[in-house]
Amino acid sequence: MTQNFSEAKRFSRPHVSRPHVLQTTASSDHRFSGYRFLCPPVLQTTASPDHRFSSYRFLCPPVLQLIGSSVHMFSRPHVLQLIGSSVHMFSRPHVLQLIDDSQLYLPLKSRDSIQSLLALNGLAPSYITDLYSPSQSKGPSDPLAKFSARATLTAQAESLEAEVSGTRRKASPLRAQFSGWHRSDLHPPPLLVSARVAELRPEPASKMSQKIKSGSVVEMQGDEMTRVIWELIKEKLIFPYLELDLHSYDLGMESRDATDDKVTVDAAEAVQRYNVGIKCATITPDEHRVEEFKLKQMWRSPNGTIRNILGGTVFREAIICKNIPRLVPGWTKPIIIGRHAHGDQYKATDFVVPGPGKVEITYTPTDGEPVKYLVNQFEGTGGVALAMYNTDKSIKDFAHSSFQMALSKGQVLYLSTKNTILKKYDGRFKDIFQEIYEKEYQAQFEAKSIWYEHRLIDDMVAQVMKSDGGFIWACKNYDGDVQSDSVAQGYGSLGMMTSVLICPDGRTVESEAAHGTVTRHYRQHQQGKETSTNPIASIFAWTRGLLHRAKLDDNTQLRVFSEALEAVCIETIEAGFMTKDLAICIKGLQNVKRADYMNTFEFLDKLAENLKLKMTNQPKL
Repeated sequence: MTQNFSEAKRFSRPHVSRPHVLQTTASSDHRFSGYRFLCPPVLQTTASPDHRFSSYRFLCPPVLQLIGSSVHMFSRPHVLQLIGSSVHMFSRPHVLQLIDDSQLYLPLKSRDSIQSLLALNGLAPSYITDLYSPSQSKGPSDPLAKFSARATLTAQAESLEAEVSGTRRKASPLRAQFSGWHRSDLHPPPLLVSARVAELRPEPASKMSQKIKSGSVVEMQGDEMTRVIWELIKEKLIFPYLELDLHSYDLGMESRDATDDKVTVDAAEAVQRYNVGIKCATITPDEHRVEEFKLKQMWRSPNGTIRNILGGTVFREAIICKNIPRLVPGWTKPIIIGRHAHGDQYKATDFVVPGPGKVEITYTPTDGEPVKYLVNQFEGTGGVALAMYNTDKSIKDFAHSSFQMALSKGQVLYLSTKNTILKKYDGRFKDIFQEIYEKEYQAQFEAKSIWYEHRLIDDMVAQVMKSDGGFIWACKNYDGDVQSDSVAQGYGSLGMMTSVLICPDGRTVESEAAHGTVTRHYRQHQQGKETSTNPIASIFAWTRGLLHRAKLDDNTQLRVFSEALEAVCIETIEAGFMTKDLAICIKGLQNVKRADYMNTFEFLDKLAENLKLKMTNQPKL
C-alpha cells in the first residue's frame, strides 16, 4: 500500500535493503513526497499538488529511482536514476543519470537500450513518446552526447491508486504518467527516509554523542560486489560514528583505465604521506577483462603496484568464530601468513615468443660490461618467457618485518622457498633471512622459547596441514598469494581473513579485503537476483586500518570503536546471523535452507543494528 511519510529525519542517502528495493523520499521544499519500493516489482510514489503528480503504482518492472541530493552512487541494476549533482558519470550498468541541472548525458549507444529498459516486460512499449530530443552535441570526439532533460514516460498498469487532495479513488486500468523534469526538481535538500528505515539506521552522532574524530585515512574504492558492499559499510558502520579526514581514490577498473593507472600510483603515494590506507578489492585484468571493459591495455595488478611502492610484508590472519567449523579441524590456533609484497611475478615482464629465436637476459652494470644470460633457444612455434626480480633491500625488509611479527606474537617463524630449484633466486632469500636472524634476532627468539626455521615450500605445505597452527609463515609473493587463500578456506571462509601490509618504517600500513571482487555474486546482483556475500573481510579492512590510525595518534576512542566493530561482527555470527558461505560451513552445501542465512543487505543491516546497540551502551571514555 502507498505509505504516507510525515516530516521525518534527514539523511544524505537513500536506504536500499534488497535488489530492486528502494526506500527514500524527497523533501516538500522541492515538491516530491515520499516514495518507497516495498518489494519487486512494485513502485509506489507520490508528489505534491504543485507538480500535479498522482500517486501511482507499477505492478511490474522497471524500477524507477528519483534522487535529488548532491552526490550519490547507486548500485542496483535496472534503475533509471535521476541525479541533481553537477558532474556525474555512469557508475553502474543500466543506469540513466540526470546531471548538470537540466541537461541529460547519455552514451549514444545507450539510447536504444534505455528505451528497451523502460519498456521492460511490456510495461510501456506503446507509450514511450519523445523520450530524448537532441539539444546540442559536444563534438564527435566526446563519448557523451547531450540531450534535453525533458521526457515523457507513460505506463499502462493493471491498477492505480491515486490520492489527490486527500480523496482516494481507484481506477483500473488507467495510464500513469509523469512528465517534465525541471530545474527546481533537481536540487532538493537531503533526502528523508521513513520512520521504519530510520529505526534501522544508527542515530546521528548528535543524538548519541559527538562523532569520534580521526586523523587522515586514504580510502581506495574497488570493483564489482565488493564495491557495492564497501559503500554500504561506510554508510551504515563507519560514517555514522566517525569524523574522518578521508582521502578517497577510485581504483575501479574504469577509473584506472581512464587515468592510465596513474590513480593507483597516486593512491600509494598518498598512503606514504598519511601512513594509513584502507583498500577495497579490485580487478586484476586478464584477456577477458580487457575485452569486457574495452581497456587500453592489460594493466598490472593494482595490489602489486601499491606494494611495490610501499614495500613491506602482507600479514594475513584468520577471523575465528566459535560456531564456524574449520575444514581443517586440527587448526585450533591461528596461522599468520606473511606475504612478501614486492616484486617476483607481480612486477614481472612476460611475453609470448612468436616463433623460433633466442631469448636472453642482459645485465648491464653502471661501471662495467654487459653480461648476457641465455634463457632459451626457441624452435617451432615459439612459446612464452618471463623475467622477474627482487632486491636485497626488499628481502631484508621482509625479513625484519617477519622476525618482528614473530616476536610480537611470541610464535615460531618459518620461511618457505624452493631454493633446491631456484638456487640463486630463492637461495638469496634463504641466505639473507639466516644472516639477519643470527646477527639480530636469535637471542631474542631464544629468550621467548621460539625459533626461526627455513623449509622447502612443498614440505612446508604438508607440515601445515598436519599442524595445529600457532605460527608465522613467511612466504614469497606468489606463494603467499596462493597459500593465504588456502589457509583462509581451511579456517572456514575466504571472507574471514584479515590482510594488513606492514611497511618497513613501522608507521605505514595498508589494510584490505583478503579476497577478490566476488564476480559471480556481482553477476547475480546485476540480474536483480538475491546475493549473500560475506562482508566481514571488507569490514576488518576498515577496522585494522583504523586501529593503526588510533595507534599512531594515541586515539583511545577510535581504538575502542574499531575493536567494538570487530566484536560486533564476531558476536553477530556466533549468535546465528550469517551469510550463506558460513551457513554452508555449519550445515553443508546440500543441507542449507534459505532460513539459515541472510542476504547481503540483511546481514549488513543486522550488523548496523548490533553496532548501534553496542555503541549506545559503550561507556564514555
